[in-house]
Amino acid sequence: MTITFKAITTPGLLKVVQKHPIGKGINELTGFDLGKIFAYCSLEVPEESQSGVAWIVTWSRNDVDIKPEHVHIIQVLLKLVWLYSEQTDSPLKSIVAQELTMFEAGMKLEASRCQRIEAAKKERPWPALDQWISKKLKRKTMGRLTAES
Repeated sequence: MTITFKAITTPGLLKVVQKHPIGKGINELTGFDLGKIFAYCSLEVPEESQSGVAWIVTWSRNDVDIKPEHVHIIQVLLKLVWLYSEQTDSPLKSIVAQELTMFEAGMKLEASRCQRIEAAKKERPWPALDQWISKKLKRKTMGRLTAES
């Protein structure tokens, strides 16, 4: 047995989620309108006794176009809202909090990796690369000259 969670969209909820690192990152990554996600998507929440049962995202296919690769991201977003809306403490709540912490850490690592790649592209040491290539060519040429002698 599962419980269906549907986020009640309020300006306050949207503001909190948009400022939260996970909500902000998901919005930047997918470009989804968070209000639309909350309006047309819901989350099947397993009972505490079934903590190993999968959380399922459902949505109105006529109103929002979700690609299969985005389902997990939307699930994380809905879990975030569920976590903040849930009033009682439960083992399920702590499991979701840990999952969200790991997801956020992964997002930070990915953002850091992307920043390093972009910085490397901008600061690419072309003169050093040119020197390395010419050094290799000289060695190759010298190797041929000594082999011919």
